[in-house]
Amino acid sequence: MTDDWTLHTDDLKEGEWFQWNSQVAEEMPHLAQAVTDFEAYSKNEAAAQEGTEWLQRRAIQVAACVTRILVVEGHIAAFYALSSGEAIITSEKHRKQMGGDGDRFGSSHVEWIARDRRAPAGAGDDALRHAIFVATKVGELQGNVILTLDPFDSETQAMWRSKGLRNSQTIDNDGKLKRLYLPLAGRYMGPFKRGLE
Repeated sequence: MTDDWTLHTDDLKEGEWFQWNSQVAEEMPHLAQAVTDFEAYSKNEAAAQEGTEWLQRRAIQVAACVTRILVVEGHIAAFYALSSGEAIITSEKHRKQMGGDGDRFGSSHVEWIARDRRAPAGAGDDALRHAIFVATKVGELQGNVILTLDPFDSETQAMWRSKGLRNSQTIDNDGKLKRLYLPLAGRYMGPFKRGLE
């Protein structure tokens, strides 16, 4: 682990988003090096390791996900990977607020989201804000009215719930954690704007 750089909250304002794929890696070798240097942060060491491995080894190989990286001062501050998904929402109140007709909702699904351990905590929130922005655009074209993510563990689930994401009735393969969702349509009272400022 190298600590030759550190980013601060004010630095994030100068960040730029890039889609991360093999073409970008070939055309922008400095970004490929920045991806190699990325070290995900999490209180759960396994989550940090898997997030790092996803970005460094799998992101440009998986066509079913689109990965985006936040580049600040030549470093990857955060990233997220977005794909299509769905969640079961049984709350009639929430289904009506989102304009649904049934309990299954198509979603833009966050497969991975992480910030570098040398970036400020706000970098992760910026990644989610950008994912919300992209998901809202997808929703306008495709009708996905929620953004979903599967928490890595119960602590991560509690963190995302504290940021306004809701529990769906979709449960992980182990039957322990619920898929979380954020409405992209209808009333929402959480801390994340549905778009970029």
